[in-house]
Amino acid sequence: MEIAIDIANALSYLHKHGIIHHNINSSNILLDKNMCAKVAGLHLSRKLPEDVSVNATSIVSISSDLAKNCVYIDPEYVSHGRVSTKNDVYSFGVVLCDLISSKLAKYWEGCDRESIAALLGRNIENQALDKVLDPRTGFQSDHKIMQVMTAMAELALNCMGFPQELRPNMEQVLDILNGKRLERYKTIEAFRIFDYADLRKATMQFRPDRILGEGGFGSVFYGMYICSFGLPLILGKLQDGLEVAIKRFHNMRQNSLKQFMNEIEILRLLHHRNLVSLYGRSSFEHNELFLVYEYVPNGTVSRHIHGGKIEKLPWLTRLNIAIETATALAYLHDSGIIHRDVKGSNILLDENFSVKVADFGLSRSQPDYVTHVSTAPAGTNAYMDPEYFQTGRVSYRSDVYSFGVVLFELISSKPAFWRDVPHGEAVGLPKFAIIKLLNNTLKELVDPDIGYDSDKDVTEMVTAVAELAFQCVQSPKELRPSMKQVLETLEGIKKGTWGFNQIT
Repeated sequence: MEIAIDIANALSYLHKHGIIHHNINSSNILLDKNMCAKVAGLHLSRKLPEDVSVNATSIVSISSDLAKNCVYIDPEYVSHGRVSTKNDVYSFGVVLCDLISSKLAKYWEGCDRESIAALLGRNIENQALDKVLDPRTGFQSDHKIMQVMTAMAELALNCMGFPQELRPNMEQVLDILNGKRLERYKTIEAFRIFDYADLRKATMQFRPDRILGEGGFGSVFYGMYICSFGLPLILGKLQDGLEVAIKRFHNMRQNSLKQFMNEIEILRLLHHRNLVSLYGRSSFEHNELFLVYEYVPNGTVSRHIHGGKIEKLPWLTRLNIAIETATALAYLHDSGIIHRDVKGSNILLDENFSVKVADFGLSRSQPDYVTHVSTAPAGTNAYMDPEYFQTGRVSYRSDVYSFGVVLFELISSKPAFWRDVPHGEAVGLPKFAIIKLLNNTLKELVDPDIGYDSDKDVTEMVTAVAELAFQCVQSPKELRPSMKQVLETLEGIKKGTWGFNQIT
């Protein structure tokens, strides 16, 4: 598995730079002392002109050197002289056959009429794959190994598909193999590399009226994705007419690329009902970065609680939003991830007003054995933990602070930061809310439209949530509860079993 991934990495890198290896076979794959693969034998490689697409096809005569390794050569190249990166993909498919069987490519040399792809396909179709798999891999005694090897066999078959346009490119192959290594092959099947032309069609050429939101990273567009082609067995099929949200990054600079890769790494590893789902990304062949997510139709929490023309959310809906956001953050923290940009505009609401936490471009991992991660302060100032801003030390408790600000927003419908018109002074919601709490004037903080004055139960719940928010924004950070404690408290408040006097 690791050898296959190493080879795919090397070929994906070559193709990204416009180079076709043109001679992939098992004897050109060397192994170092750690069994890491080193791709060799580049003397027959071809460099595509700068103005030619990586996937372009040209017609050339077959090399006599290549004829020696005919089992690995794309039949389309043999019969028509069609040269493209998909020739390497075919050869890689044969190498995959070598890796799973230890004999298939050699065995095929004695077959006069049947191609290696047909031989593999017949065994898959007849559910007789065990006849060609190497028993030394342990597939007979381990069901998971058998599942992964079956998926690799199907990938090999796709790589050897005919015509060559039906084959995945090496980026897609690499993504699939990485998914297998993480033992998430079933989930990752839905993750795909989207073609730039399809993304343009989905957004009607990125029409301005399709913009759902904008930020420092770029813009998010609404799209109706129409699948131009599907790769059978491996990549899964997205239904025609799928609604998607497409994040278009401003540029290919280092910070943008880092955020782009960060989101992919986190959302491909973590799956939760309260985290937004990532469908895939754009290919690196086009000089822009795109991420494709599930479309979440009810927009952001900020839009609902600050938008003047939108009907305000009732209190119980707000409390459920708080609970589901806390659930998502507790899950992230249990998974070793600090979100670093928790705010109302990164909390999306679906058609049932259930939460989908989004935007993981700034997220960081925190190992269990450390108390914080030192990094340059990043995030949105109005929500940022003051200790993190001053020291550059971010921790799970930094997310707790930001969540406390969100709780104050849900209670008050006020933004996290505003400017006092009469005096022109900047006002931060946490400081404003703390003053109201300490002066026993909570009523001046609470949105009058949520029933604080007219419903005793709402009064008690809002008061308890305000006390919890107060604890979340305390300094030093050691005084703040963990997200797990926050979640337990919110659930208790909703059930009526945990009043504000019990929060310690």
